[in-house]
Amino acid sequence: MNYVKFEDDKEDGNGIRMEQISSQIDLEELQLIIDLNQVYGFTIFQCVYVVHLKRYRTIQDAQIYLQFDEIHGYIDQGKNECVICNKGRQFHNRFDENSEKQFKKIKGIINNLYENQQCCVCYMLYLDKDFVNINKKKHQICQNCFYNYLRQQIEESRVSNLKCPHCDLAIRDIDILEQSEELYRKYIKCHQNLEIAINKNKAWCPTLNCNNVIEFKQDQKIQSCNYCKVEVCKECKQRAHPQQSCEDNLQQVLNEWQENRDTQQCPRCKIIVEKINGCNHMTCQLCQHEWCWICGSDYTSIHYAIFNPFGCPALMPGWIRQKDWSYLKLIIWRFICFILLILLTPIIVIVIAPILFITKLIQTRFYRDQNCYIKSCLLTLAFLSGIIVIPISIIVFVIALLPTIIGLIVFYYDERKRLEFRHQTALSRHFQQNV
Repeated sequence: MNYVKFEDDKEDGNGIRMEQISSQIDLEELQLIIDLNQVYGFTIFQCVYVVHLKRYRTIQDAQIYLQFDEIHGYIDQGKNECVICNKGRQFHNRFDENSEKQFKKIKGIINNLYENQQCCVCYMLYLDKDFVNINKKKHQICQNCFYNYLRQQIEESRVSNLKCPHCDLAIRDIDILEQSEELYRKYIKCHQNLEIAINKNKAWCPTLNCNNVIEFKQDQKIQSCNYCKVEVCKECKQRAHPQQSCEDNLQQVLNEWQENRDTQQCPRCKIIVEKINGCNHMTCQLCQHEWCWICGSDYTSIHYAIFNPFGCPALMPGWIRQKDWSYLKLIIWRFICFILLILLTPIIVIVIAPILFITKLIQTRFYRDQNCYIKSCLLTLAFLSGIIVIPISIIVFVIALLPTIIGLIVFYYDERKRLEFRHQTALSRHFQQNV
């Protein structure tokens, strides 16, 4: 197929005339750029170059132009490679003297596209009509990502303070309704469950399939359901139990409910949490407390790191079950990871140090300009230098071991303070919402 260009895109011996290049991308160009990038896999730079600078207006013509090296001029990207095809200058019939200006111009256009047309979640480019509008204002998150974000938050009961991932603006009920009526019903139900759970004067009727909300008066301890007439205790929000304490009754109800379920109490607010799927890093939806499902300890960002003997090394995946890890087994596993860390670090240094020295050497222009004999000598010298560094690295590792352990302890202390502040903020927010 022959490739064509607009008549006003004439090239002289120096390449594209820079005065013809505009920084603005129109709607037709943006749609073609998105198709070339997302459907056919060309880079954004290639797409902007062929559509906006070369002014091709069909997928077929743009593909032909980009796939044949002898058609487009060589544009240097500073790595002795053409930015269009990643091949050397020898593969091109001509060189554009304006290539540096073109490169900077296209980079500016791309940065503008990323700033105004890129989804903040999936990082793909979209037309304005494909973005979410909240309060009649465009937010840089695409419709699909916004829906998936809402669905995940609602399924995980994170409905008390929903915010836009793009700008932290509060998401209104109408914004959820516009996405999906079914999603909105789940949101309302989840929000209602959360409100009743933290309200001392309200409770769900414990009768199966009743779904009635019971409201208690200030001094009332027992209240009958208006529908099924069952009596409910205000303190534990379960069926009335005149011959039994609330604590014993709750334990009995909990034991019946927990059969064949993976459940724990939140270490902070004591609400019952059921783990259905996902990793072992848990967050309470009521008080926002974070903890480890395996050991019950407060969660930190390095709790599951393989080098952390104080946490649960490498035990974050959801298929690892808490009931399979007794306290003794967890202590033994931590000790094994700590010993392996000490033993394997020198071995890793022995392997990596020579390779690192050789890699750095090969990347230098000095090495590439030498003949084969000198290159062999340089490689041998780099390898020996890597071996010489090994004992020094081991000594540094041993010396740094104690400060590293102290640093971990300090980090844990600071992380606990951060989590405590987050917990207090969450409780304050829930209190303000229900005053």
